Amino acid sequence: MTNTTHLLTTWATPSFFQNPFSFFDQLRRMGKITYLDPLSAWVVLGFHECLAVAPSDTFTPNLSLSEEAAVQLRQVALHQMDQAQATGRFDFLTHVAVPLVQMVTTRLEEVNDVPLVQVITPHALVNGLVTLLQYPKQMALLRANPNLIPQAVVEMLRYDPPVMLWEVQPIAETRIENIPILTGETVYLCSTSANRDPRVYPNADVFDIMRRQPTPHLAFIGARQIEPLVRQILEIVLRVTVECMGRLRQKGEIVYQSTPYYRQTTGLWLETGA
Repeated sequence: MTNTTHLLTTWATPSFFQNPFSFFDQLRRMGKITYLDPLSAWVVLGFHECLAVAPSDTFTPNLSLSEEAAVQLRQVALHQMDQAQATGRFDFLTHVAVPLVQMVTTRLEEVNDVPLVQVITPHALVNGLVTLLQYPKQMALLRANPNLIPQAVVEMLRYDPPVMLWEVQPIAETRIENIPILTGETVYLCSTSANRDPRVYPNADVFDIMRRQPTPHLAFIGARQIEPLVRQILEIVLRVTVECMGRLRQKGEIVYQSTPYYRQTTGLWLETGA
């Protein structure tokens, strides 16, 4: 066992992302970190199996909502948005996203992945909506053709994923970029960086819901078992939200929480108006 830490990143993370590397700079000065640079998204994918935490019965594969639960989520989302809009000004995170995810996950109390879903999903919703507000032509395209929502969700997760860094330990010794990775060492996978790798995604810094995905995004590289459920929730709630966006506008600046792991806002305030 060693205490070596490896950070896998392309160093292509755009400047508007919170810099997650100050913590790792401290480790580097202590001689406890190795930067693996450059590293493409392909390499991260290729080495995921040996870097992943060993399979465990505590994880439920391919979580998803039943048809009945999906219908109920849409109904509650419509009601929640109507109530929020009636106030004239509301925080989408606390008044819509968090309560909806809490409602959905109460049905999954026996599943150990629920806390992770509860942390990730509301902020994935907010991140996606913030991105659409920053790209009004993409928002208009989505409102005109709601059938694009599934692929829009994929692009949102690539462009601004809710988790910036995943911490894993290898279950087998391997080498990456000629650097040995030993069992027991800590490896941080920088999904924000890999998702913007220009060698994999053409025009990687551009948000484009019509993008042809050349390879799966890496938003859930450390917890792939929750991706079907999170994407399902995003698609349902986003469809309802986009329908309402013609009557809503952003109020105030977006502020991000100070954390090296998660891409989380303090809230997204919206108000009714033209």
